[in-house]
Amino acid sequence: MSIIETDAPAAPDLVASGVLTERTARMLEQMLAAMDWTLVDFARHQLSSGEAIGGRVREVPFFLVLSGEIELRTDAETNRLRGGDFVLRTRPTAYRVHAVGDAEVVAGSLRLAAGTEHPLARALPEALIACQLLRRDAHLNALAQALVAEVASARPASCAFAGRLVSVLAASAVRAWVENGCAPDGWLLPASDPHIARAVDAIRDDPGGAWTLERLARVASTSRSAFAERFHTVVGEPPARYLLRVRMERAKSLLADDRVSVAQTAVSLGYGSEAAFSRAFRRHTGTNPSAWRRLAATA
Repeated sequence: MSIIETDAPAAPDLVASGVLTERTARMLEQMLAAMDWTLVDFARHQLSSGEAIGGRVREVPFFLVLSGEIELRTDAETNRLRGGDFVLRTRPTAYRVHAVGDAEVVAGSLRLAAGTEHPLARALPEALIACQLLRRDAHLNALAQALVAEVASARPASCAFAGRLVSVLAASAVRAWVENGCAPDGWLLPASDPHIARAVDAIRDDPGGAWTLERLARVASTSRSAFAERFHTVVGEPPARYLLRVRMERAKSLLADDRVSVAQTAVSLGYGSEAAFSRAFRRHTGTNPSAWRRLAATA
């Protein structure tokens, strides 16, 4: 978990001040550009003192406290939040919001279009808590008010508009995480090695490809042995394990769409048969694709 204290006014130019190098700032920009969020659901809650709401989110939950004070309880921890605070949890979790006094909260969930398997997304902590984020930049407060208006309007395409607004808030929280020195050393390491980045991008762009160590090494313009060691160092796991995880994350996204059959999912991810895919999916998730689809539909 990272708690970001952002009570101060707008952040200075951290590149000019030397806090961020130009290279780190450039990689941060690339990361935020790659993290294309899609709004799955959202709602505005006006809670009386002592009132509570809760549930379980299978995607990436977020909470924006507009006013008042709440306790946010999740699988891992409990945090006291106040008006202006924004929370982005990068892993699915059960949650319960308890109003300490009268409070107003926007809660919802996001899906990362690139998939949570992206190494840059995985570098984020399980919980990003940006304290007083809405006071950090004046435009963020205006953006939050626009979000509230969209939530209340129920106009056509309201979810699409709200999704863009929440994406800016999420990106602002990530930027604050970096600006305030909360990011651990080496968190941008995957982006710092262009050879490995090419292999990672190739896998992400075509998870169903016939990827072998030799083929990935060619993409990365390195020898087979050097590539395997370098990939493990940069990404944190062997190429084969990373490929499997990317495929399984992509499988979950495909299975969430009931228009795509399990057999079609298997073919698109490079499996020779539905049975082979189902075995791999069960080993990875503990359940079979059809059962996972039913659970996803009721989440």
